[in-house]
Amino acid sequence: MKARSLVIVGDLGATHFRAGLGDPETGQVFGVGRYPTGAASGPDRILEDIARRFKALAESAETEVRVAAIGVPGPVRAADGVVVRPPNLPGWDNVPVAARLEALTGLRVLVGNDANLAALGEQRYGAGRGARHLVYLTVSTGIGGGVVADGRLLLGAHGFAAELGHIPVEPGGPLCGCGGRGCLEALASGTAIARQAAEIARRKPGSGLGAAARGLPEGLDAPTVERLARQGDPDARYLFEQVGRYLGLGLTAVIHAFDPEKVVIGGGVANAFDLFSPALRAELNRRLMPAFRDGVEVVRAALGDVAGLYGALTLAGDYLLASA
Repeated sequence: MKARSLVIVGDLGATHFRAGLGDPETGQVFGVGRYPTGAASGPDRILEDIARRFKALAESAETEVRVAAIGVPGPVRAADGVVVRPPNLPGWDNVPVAARLEALTGLRVLVGNDANLAALGEQRYGAGRGARHLVYLTVSTGIGGGVVADGRLLLGAHGFAAELGHIPVEPGGPLCGCGGRGCLEALASGTAIARQAAEIARRKPGSGLGAAARGLPEGLDAPTVERLARQGDPDARYLFEQVGRYLGLGLTAVIHAFDPEKVVIGGGVANAFDLFSPALRAELNRRLMPAFRDGVEVVRAALGDVAGLYGALTLAGDYLLASA
């Protein structure tokens, strides 16, 4: 009887990382733990912590584990798993994540951009199941993206493709973490929502946002703005309408470029999908060429915050299949 093949799956974020085991044959991810990243401590300590978690998972498995796959935020060089200056991880300047983790764990380690892997996860196991042409957009602290074309992840010449959060949607707009201005991330991410809500609270201290800001020493955040929007606060609702408008502007360019059958939107801000999707769809209806309007479906992601783990499972499983 053939031995069961398990892999380790990971997903590194700016605030937390997750790690667990995956079974490529059944499509199951299990034993997942969530741990603080400690981004300020720098790449060496973070990679050592990830390696410890990976080794503990390998030791706990009922069969030999040879392969791990992990998603990381920011551009990842496809050829060697080097992370190149991600905006949300200070000090990660050309860090050889794959080589470092392999040296620390003895495993074969595959590394991909976190949003790319989430796109793979949704396409194989989630809201995009069955779609051969798919765009995934994660709207959270920042905005990332992934494109699946003809069933395969689109990486580009260097592995940096589909940084969709850095499509400019408002020339001369707010400064983005990438150094540009007016990027989609600077106008429609959770960070952007919090910044714009704080600006309204300062201008209108008697508003609902103003009252909420006074009760939050750490400042307004996107979930608070969502709660107020659901309670009918007009300023909060306006902010999510603006999110939908900017997402529609960015996705117009993306849909025209890639002609997907599905656009899947995930990330924490997608919890407010019903609040921003009407404005998003209205913007697409106004701006898409007629041939594109009826051929694309915009849906909310199905896998939530574990989409990246399922993408890592897909990456590791495909590697095992190819190397069998």
